[in-house]
Amino acid sequence: MLGPLLTVMIFQAALVYGMFFLLGITEEIEGNAFDNLAETTESKREQFERDMKQLWGNLGDFSDVVNTKLSGIIAVRLEEGDGEPSVAEIIDELTQSVSGDLVRLLRRNYATGAFLILNGEDGAEARQGLYFRAIDPIGDMNGNQGITIMRSPAGFSGLPDGIWPDPLWEPDFTLEPGDPASAFYYRPFAAALSSPGSPPGALGYWSPPFVLGGEGSGGQDRVITYSEPLMFNGLPYGVFGVEISEAHLESRIYSARLNLVAESGYGLMLGERPEGGGRSQSLRPVIMNGPFLKQSYVPDQDISIVMEDSDLPRPEDIYSITNLDSPKTVYAVKRELELYPDGSPFADEQWSILGIQSEDALLGFSKQINTLMMTVLLASMAAGVIGIVLVANMITTPIRELASQLRSTDPNGKIRLDKLAILEIDELSESIETLSEKVADANRKLADILEMAKTAIAVFEYNDRHTNQIIYTKQFAELIGLPESDGSTMKIPEFIKAVRKLKLVKESVQEPRRDYIYRTSGTGKPVWVRLLLAKGKNSLTGVITDVTREMEELKRLEYDRDYDILTDVYNRRAFHHIVSGHFSEPEKLGVAAVVMLDLDNLKNMNDTFGHDYGDKYIRLTAANLKKFGSEQTVVARLAGDEFIVFFHGYSDKSQIRAICDMIKNSMGEAALLLPDGTKAAIQISAGIAWYPDDSESCEELIRFADFAMYTVKKTNKGQFKEFDIGFYNKHSYLLYSRKELDLILEKELVYYLFQPIVDASTGDVYAYEALMRPMGETIQSPAALIALAQAHSRLGQIETLTLFKALEAFVKLPGIYDSGLKVFINSIASQKLTQDEEKLLEGYYGRYLDRVVVELTEGERNDEAMTKEKLDFMRAHGQELAIDDFGVGYNSESLMLKYQPDYIKIDMELIRNIHNDPNRQSLAKNLIKYGKTAGIKMLAEGVESFEEMEYLIKAGIDLLQGYYICRPMNMPPTSIPALKEEIRRAANGEG
Repeated sequence: MLGPLLTVMIFQAALVYGMFFLLGITEEIEGNAFDNLAETTESKREQFERDMKQLWGNLGDFSDVVNTKLSGIIAVRLEEGDGEPSVAEIIDELTQSVSGDLVRLLRRNYATGAFLILNGEDGAEARQGLYFRAIDPIGDMNGNQGITIMRSPAGFSGLPDGIWPDPLWEPDFTLEPGDPASAFYYRPFAAALSSPGSPPGALGYWSPPFVLGGEGSGGQDRVITYSEPLMFNGLPYGVFGVEISEAHLESRIYSARLNLVAESGYGLMLGERPEGGGRSQSLRPVIMNGPFLKQSYVPDQDISIVMEDSDLPRPEDIYSITNLDSPKTVYAVKRELELYPDGSPFADEQWSILGIQSEDALLGFSKQINTLMMTVLLASMAAGVIGIVLVANMITTPIRELASQLRSTDPNGKIRLDKLAILEIDELSESIETLSEKVADANRKLADILEMAKTAIAVFEYNDRHTNQIIYTKQFAELIGLPESDGSTMKIPEFIKAVRKLKLVKESVQEPRRDYIYRTSGTGKPVWVRLLLAKGKNSLTGVITDVTREMEELKRLEYDRDYDILTDVYNRRAFHHIVSGHFSEPEKLGVAAVVMLDLDNLKNMNDTFGHDYGDKYIRLTAANLKKFGSEQTVVARLAGDEFIVFFHGYSDKSQIRAICDMIKNSMGEAALLLPDGTKAAIQISAGIAWYPDDSESCEELIRFADFAMYTVKKTNKGQFKEFDIGFYNKHSYLLYSRKELDLILEKELVYYLFQPIVDASTGDVYAYEALMRPMGETIQSPAALIALAQAHSRLGQIETLTLFKALEAFVKLPGIYDSGLKVFINSIASQKLTQDEEKLLEGYYGRYLDRVVVELTEGERNDEAMTKEKLDFMRAHGQELAIDDFGVGYNSESLMLKYQPDYIKIDMELIRNIHNDPNRQSLAKNLIKYGKTAGIKMLAEGVESFEEMEYLIKAGIDLLQGYYICRPMNMPPTSIPALKEEIRRAANGEG
């Protein structure tokens, strides 16, 4: 009688014990916790390595710029014949000339500071140089707001506009050998001395945190720096670099994901690389994040980490921290930052990210699960034992008959006993039935716990000492793709047949455990399951879990990583990865080609029918390219309207040329149905570069194909052109200029200065003219930008950029809203905003549009219909019109009569030296007289002396502008008191 009950009890205990202990469910949960910590730490490592190497540590060609200017200074001094210039003179001129470049480096690298330190003449501890600081490294890029200068030579006059000395300014750098606060200078300088001829980038150095001037300098932040040596003729003469403040580093290391977890944090650490892969290491904290870490860290003490023993779920990855001020065990995951190139003299200095969690935060969930499962197990067993003891105390003869009935009852189902009409026996029967229900209830509790864990789990057991069947739990059939069944047992052959129908994806054997991943589609939808088996001497226990979500997420991540979301062809990253793999086996490439393709009329499609139709146009192009896909073809979309195709493994060029002809014909035959009922055929231009004839380098072939495509775009669109090395050598500069133009337009790399325009009768500031300043490497003037944009048919984008960025800068001027001052903005007569752009401009700056004066350059030939639409928009918003550069073009009078402007800006060529030139005086008087008659305000540009201003005032000019009035500034004055007095003197002839 006791046997069946004990069997049920032992079976339940074995299931729970086997699942949570023998099969390692607890270890899996703990392992997931460690994996999550490692994942978040790796993500933060990737972020910091990207920031430190590609952003802050990418100093570009700044050293070349400084060397070029240094060479020029020395050459000029020598030509003047005054003998060799002194070091002090060279330092003074060099710091004057590179200050603007250093500010641009500060802004470009989004750093909190940038510095240049020169070694000087005698190597004394005090050194000359420049040091700029930015309040907000990611703030407004227009102008120099928020930038101060911390170090500059006494009497330094090369300070860029808008930058002022910091309250902690000093004339030089005090650098002491051996002082940690001076390592950012001495270490790269010493490395350059010991490695003559090495490029500066190979000698770059990341410093530990320090305070410029020492800890007692007052009010300064701790910073880290990246510095490289300045080298001339193979010898170092200084150091330059950028700083990143501790506060900015802390904002970058902050993680909402990890900080949601109590007793967690990140640390940016610095330490020596352990020799021989040691298991322990001391790390110096650079910055730490998280309240727990900050509270438990002992100030000014290195953090000691020790690799944990192998009984942890991920022993090869986990460290414990031994010297935090916390009674709890604290675990950490370390991820190293690869900051230095191979062969760097500082390669032994190891920067790393430390992800930290206390044991309670990391393993608390698994402990809760263990406690809950043990409670359920003990409660169930206790209830069973009590029932068995009660039954044992009531043994009578009829119980043997009941025992016989029990032997024939399935112990895994509900037990129902016949009533014997004997009160005691019937009560015993009812107790046994109740006990059976309790066992079933224990099963339900187990199922509920598994459901609470949001994980589909099934358990089965086979023991050949008792039966030729396996016993399984509720979700077993569903997980392996069998029809639903009310049963809980299955014959061994049926089980083997069901498992063999599954598709094995992955297998791992570590006796006595075996781990399998299967894929099944028995229910119609693909399902992935993990089968964990534990073999005993005469038994087999298994756990099946649903890992569909993890497998689908893995596949989705792989797809998102490699495929363009719009066109379903490879993206840029995947293309370079795949093609690089082919180039690693050049013997298999045969004849190959890179074909760069660009849609000719996508912009017109977007402007006319909207971006939805532009996207359809791009997808149609991709669909046609995919028709030519094969094992010898790789098709990808690089960006926007650019595609690239790589052909490989052919025996001669004619085969690839034939495919290119088919692609061209297919594109011409494909058409997109447009909203107006017409069809638009695909027109595409392409460039072809050949392997190995043109190059054996993948990157060079892509660049050559791009140049060939660019040549087609500028000459005969819609053709496929093969690369010509002679033509490339002669004209490749056009492509690089186009790249810089694209970068300026895409990143909006312009800023604005404002030059006051004053009333000639009162001296009051009447308006400002917004003057664009491009921030390109070679394109640094508005004229160069417009000329290049015109050559590449990009004037429309210049017009849009000008209006939006000029107004953006204008409305940020202090007090501008209540001042009533106007703003003169240059405009391209042949270009206008689209309707969508006009609405956007109205939404952003509607309240300021009636204060805009649009300047049209009278020397431009323009599209009259386009200009009329521009004027209609202006007049609708109360804007005024000015004719710019009047008097030096080909149709001044016709433009004045046609457009009836509100202002005429007399060109500076007519103003220059007007007080001594009767011809200029005659022209100016006639223009001013006409303006008075026609009600047009006359504005004199380029006034550069008191005598010019005095003559113009007496001649009756309305408005004045020029360097004598005020230079362009990022924060122009609203009043110029000294100028008012000079205008009064000029009007009264007191000059």
